[in-house]
Amino acid sequence: MTPKLRFQEFEDSWSQVTIAEAASFRRGSFPQPYNIPQWYDDVNGMPFVQVVDVGNDFRLKPKTKQMISELAMPKSVFVPKGSIVITIQGSIGRIALTQYDSYVDRTLLIITEKKLPLDDYFFIIALKKIFDFEKTIAVGGTIKTITKEKLAKFKFSLPHRSEQQRIGDFIRLVDQKINLLTKKKEALETYKKGLMQKIFSQELRFKREDGTDYPEWSQIKMSSFLSIPTDDNCFIPSESIVLTVRLHRKGIVKANVSSASKLAANYKYRRKGQLIFGKQNLFNGAIGLVPEEFDGYITSTDIPSLDINDEIICPEFLDSFFGQESYYKSLEKFAAGSGSKRIHEKTILNLKLAVPCIEEQQKIVKVIGIINKMANDLKSTLDLNRQFKKGLLQQMFV
Repeated sequence: MTPKLRFQEFEDSWSQVTIAEAASFRRGSFPQPYNIPQWYDDVNGMPFVQVVDVGNDFRLKPKTKQMISELAMPKSVFVPKGSIVITIQGSIGRIALTQYDSYVDRTLLIITEKKLPLDDYFFIIALKKIFDFEKTIAVGGTIKTITKEKLAKFKFSLPHRSEQQRIGDFIRLVDQKINLLTKKKEALETYKKGLMQKIFSQELRFKREDGTDYPEWSQIKMSSFLSIPTDDNCFIPSESIVLTVRLHRKGIVKANVSSASKLAANYKYRRKGQLIFGKQNLFNGAIGLVPEEFDGYITSTDIPSLDINDEIICPEFLDSFFGQESYYKSLEKFAAGSGSKRIHEKTILNLKLAVPCIEEQQKIVKVIGIINKMANDLKSTLDLNRQFKKGLLQQMFV
């Protein structure tokens, strides 16, 4: 068997081998029960690798969640850096080529010996593809559990080691670029979060073009610039596109296309530029502005909308203010109910907000817009590189 895409100098066919034929492995270990304080030492201990410490980039997290004490070390398994570990419980199928010495928990397998000539990076990619395939045939797309015995029987295609190394080196370069882009994106998000905290706390203020100060921010009721729509009643056609607001500021999406007979009676039209939020999840970041492409779609009354008077407040300024995690989490104290808490429109309208003059708002929105564009550009580039890698893996591996 040969892949669709390969380097020109290689012509030999690939062979099929089982993981057991390729390598030896064992489980990690840890003294039981886990909750004994003496097993841990955050000051002088060694890294203790559990499932949560294995990232999605074939590496361990920079720092493990816990450190193992000298007392517990003899009851665990020491793994030198440069070893391959595989998660077999919880988030099954995460793989890492360890970048530091550590002790490894029983919820992971450790490759202890290579029986065949194997390039590390090629091997971990082959292992990842095995787990990706197993997920496609598992019930619900999730591998519930895996044993050493089952893993030993998994097969993968193996070329000569020199071809393995060429493939591994090439994919490693792609991964390095993806990791660099990811770090840039995370750094920009951190910068944006810090900048917005300074802006909305008024630690950072903007000035007029002539260098003079803008007026102080005013505390005003949100009812001064927000209102409940009066023309949002709708006749639900045979098929209607329903919107939902995702948690943690993840945007507004089309939820589904439903038959009118399956929809509750209380549905309303939503218009571009309106502020919409989840009554039950506003304090979990379910809020946003209706984009132009969703104009005229509907939501249930559990996701209400509010009209914005843009002569008093810039919609993007308001959206950014609500988008601060520290702010939307603070709104839970205004929610009604004991079990399924909800925040109603009238509650929002009665809240006060510190608002700068419209000119300063516009400057704030412009700066945030520039950062958002940079973040979106980085995300697009990152997505393209991930798609490129996905295509390579499909064509360079059998």
